[in-house]
Amino acid sequence: MAVSAPVLATYTLAVPNKYKQTFGYRGGTSIMADGTLSTDLVSTSSKVRWEMGWDWLTAAQVITLQNAFGAIKNASGALTDVDGTSYTVTLDENFLELELEMKKIAGNNQRFATSIKLRQV
Repeated sequence: MAVSAPVLATYTLAVPNKYKQTFGYRGGTSIMADGTLSTDLVSTSSKVRWEMGWDWLTAAQVITLQNAFGAIKNASGALTDVDGTSYTVTLDENFLELELEMKKIAGNNQRFATSIKLRQV
């Protein structure tokens, strides 16, 4: 499978060098008095969460990522994943900050490391 650059809220991001995709269900579980596990799901369809990270973004790539991040700060947006599949996503729960770490490289140049967390609607 060829990996392509993800597109978030119409912004084409750099290809991430760290990528984690998690499939899961939304709902809750409880242990009953007799020891059985009771599961209450909102839907029987699995949902996806992503964590994508970059280690060597340029300043221009950071601006693109910041724009995409801002576009979904309080709304859902489209994500075209690295495999070309399309999803509707929001920022992941409690992920309201985009942290950037600057790395100095040759000369007086710098690159940036960061990651984002998204969840399927």
